[in-house]
Amino acid sequence: MGKMVGILMAAAGLFVLSGSAFNWDWYWERRRTQVWVDLLGRSGARIFYAVLGLAMLAGGVLIAAGVIDLG
Repeated sequence: MGKMVGILMAAAGLFVLSGSAFNWDWYWERRRTQVWVDLLGRSGARIFYAVLGLAMLAGGVLIAAGVIDLG
């Protein structure tokens, strides 16, 4: 089960990172991201989401590889 969770987390991280890197308008106009855009501006929100996406991607890979055990 841990491997599947890791793969899903890595995929979600890749999606978040892609939204930040490609600056998709539909991505930044969603209600959840709009909060961060209002607080940090679009550039700041893109940086925040890039860091978040990288952390999710790295965590997902480590979980899928068995380095981090979910118990």
